[in-house]
Amino acid sequence: MLARQPPAASPSDAVERYLPRVMRRLLLLALFAIGPALPAQAAASPEFALRPGDVLQLFHWRDSLLRGDFPIEVDGSVVLPLLGRRSVTGRPWSSVRDSLGAAYARELRAPDLRITPLRRVFVLGFVRQPGILLADPNTTIAGAIAMAGGASADGDLRRVRVRRDGAVLAERVSVESDLVRADVRSGDEVFVDRRGWFDRNSAFMVSAIVGLAGIVVTLIVAR
Repeated sequence: MLARQPPAASPSDAVERYLPRVMRRLLLLALFAIGPALPAQAAASPEFALRPGDVLQLFHWRDSLLRGDFPIEVDGSVVLPLLGRRSVTGRPWSSVRDSLGAAYARELRAPDLRITPLRRVFVLGFVRQPGILLADPNTTIAGAIAMAGGASADGDLRRVRVRRDGAVLAERVSVESDLVRADVRSGDEVFVDRRGWFDRNSAFMVSAIVGLAGIVVTLIVAR
């Protein structure tokens, strides 16, 4: 009596066998393509110093003239409403904050004024909205990437480069590293590198392999 042979595999069986692998691969690619809105970490030290190009943001709940962003000029000064031109660089932020607060207290009956320093950060490379950003001192480097829209379709959040004061601070590090989760500094340059060729074309490669496997199975069945 002849042994019963198992039925030959069909092309649809081959596709179903490879489909879970394809879906897992596409899911990983989607996770790395999306720039996560990472939360800010600990507040920045009040001892940092402002630099030209940074901005002082003023907000007063009642007086609209005391609301706005006021850039720090090349000479380290800023022109503020009621106070005029003031030098704000070359000393710790805590000193600048206290002196400006005291000056406004003399000018205002209700000196309920919020003064926020905004740091100028360059986020470049393969992000959705590259350019110059203004970030508050609580923003991390990873948070600045999120402000730029996160990684583009070709961006790789595992390959982040950071330049600070003309020197490379980090090279090809992940957004999950401790360094990238540190606070930004004025003038930081953050560059998100491009994903490798295989990562960018893996979906096509897997589809081609699945299609080729289907052809091979069809030929085997046809014999």
